[in-house]
Amino acid sequence: MTDDVLIRIRNVAMAYYKGGTFNPTETDFNHWLETLLPNVQRAMRNKGMDDCKGILHFQRVYFEQRGYSMEAYMKTHLNKEQYEYWQQKNQ
Repeated sequence: MTDDVLIRIRNVAMAYYKGGTFNPTETDFNHWLETLLPNVQRAMRNKGMDDCKGILHFQRVYFEQRGYSMEAYMKTHLNKEQYEYWQQKNQ
């Protein structure tokens, strides 16, 4: 894959995260913690919600719960080759 394609995929992914409104509650934070491995869960719980707001996985879980699908966003904004490459790397 060329650097241009990788840059395009990164830019589209970052646009996804910037495109949503991220205002998590403690309930959202606790739901996200449940998706993590136990040792990571403990570390993130110790950090607290405010310190975890910049973690993209937290944001993605939040967005997906609200119907803002990264899969659909990437499919819409990438060409077929780019999307298939992104899918392959994100499984």
